[in-house]
Amino acid sequence: KEIYHYLDMSNYHFDVNLDGSSSKVNLLYISHSRDENDWPSIIHSHLFCELLYIEKGKGELVVNGEKIQISERDCILLPPNNLHTETSSETDKLEYYALGISGLAVSYEDYEGPIINFGSENDRVRNLIKNMYGELRKKNSNYELIVKGYFYILLTMLLRAKKANVEVKKSEHNAKTKLNLVKDYIDSHYM
Repeated sequence: KEIYHYLDMSNYHFDVNLDGSSSKVNLLYISHSRDENDWPSIIHSHLFCELLYIEKGKGELVVNGEKIQISERDCILLPPNNLHTETSSETDKLEYYALGISGLAVSYEDYEGPIINFGSENDRVRNLIKNMYGELRKKNSNYELIVKGYFYILLTMLLRAKKANVEVKKSEHNAKTKLNLVKDYIDSHYM
């Protein structure tokens, strides 16, 4: 298992490959970002789902041209191939975790949008994400097993939340998908 750590301004990014089983769902990365006016907000997309957990602050998420207000304790699940970006308010800067998750299909038919309200379980979700990130930073022995366990608990909570149509799905690999993989790699490593 290879794990890479990138330090980009106020953004810590860990690439994670937890696939070693027959699981179709994978945690690809987890990052922690704090807006300190040191990176541009660029519209982008991913071939996989991205889960954002807003730790602090307020701002705006733009998804496929639609503006959504976001704030502390919001958990946002973005489907693959959706153009998006986030920006902070001028007075209350965003701090958030981002998780890349492959193998999920997400749609919002019959639902209000990408914000997942976990209600009384919100603190548990926050702690799972923070604990995953902490394990990846410390890299103590067998941390991959702990991260995998936390991730599967988080995945189960997402599937139970019923705030969106979320299901496990094997991703398709066609020419467009492969080009998007190259674009995502370049965006993640060189932008």
